[in-house]
Amino acid sequence: MRRKISILASSVILAAAAAAVSCTPGHVPSEPEMVLEGWIDEGGHPVVMLHESINFTEDFNVIEDLVEEKLIYFGKVTVSDGENTVILTGRADTAYLPPYVYSSVRIMGESGKTYRLEAEYGDKKVSATTTIPPSVAFDSISVESLPEKPGFFRLTGYLTDRNAGSGHYVVFYRYKGEKQYRNGLHGVASGIAADASGVLRVPIYKNMSGTSLVDNDSLSTRFFRLGDTLEVKIAAVDDVSYRFWESFSALTISSTIPFLPVNENIFTNVSGGKGYWCGYGGTVSMVIPECDTVLRLKE
Repeated sequence: MRRKISILASSVILAAAAAAVSCTPGHVPSEPEMVLEGWIDEGGHPVVMLHESINFTEDFNVIEDLVEEKLIYFGKVTVSDGENTVILTGRADTAYLPPYVYSSVRIMGESGKTYRLEAEYGDKKVSATTTIPPSVAFDSISVESLPEKPGFFRLTGYLTDRNAGSGHYVVFYRYKGEKQYRNGLHGVASGIAADASGVLRVPIYKNMSGTSLVDNDSLSTRFFRLGDTLEVKIAAVDDVSYRFWESFSALTISSTIPFLPVNENIFTNVSGGKGYWCGYGGTVSMVIPECDTVLRLKE
């Protein structure tokens, strides 16, 4: 069974684990910061996770134990849409790692609205603002078998940018039965890359957190397998959210280590801490790679 993990827990904390094995810093670790992971989908409710930043000098035996040690259970998280202000309720949820989320059914994402979030814990306080753009959808998704690697498939989405080259998009996926979406490798796209007809070509790759392109078979780690049942989400995001995902994607690909004292280059829209708070105008498509085909999603 695949473990379901949060985006930063999977990419950032596993990177920290790798660094802990190979690096011995010569300075005293800095004070931990509050890290916020949060999003709100159009038609969905806010989902927020809080934990303290992790320093790669810390000892651990099991990465899940280290993550849970940093989890913030009793924070106060407030979300406002300009008309209503709601305090989110924290609850255990083993579909995530860390296995604790803050949410509320009393507030729902709507296209065009702005959402402000504040989180407090002890003497720490963070805040962030995001908007939800109008939802987008793939026109089609192509499924191509790989002759050099039988049983693996390349997925490519095609999306019409209706924002005159100014649209920003992020790709996510999850396997059937999972609750948490994973961000795709290279999973960001901007309207400026559209062709003459306004169509964007967006590769849909597996998240490769914790793997090495040198030490592992990139075909096995980057592409999907025969019979995988996937839910693929393409989401429109505002320019601030896009800056986070673009920088996060670049750092993940280049194997740098965000949210650690040795590297502060990743962009964050969280004031007072690290992380992200993003609004998504997205559409989900079911994909089961079985043969070469083109899934026509919009006629």
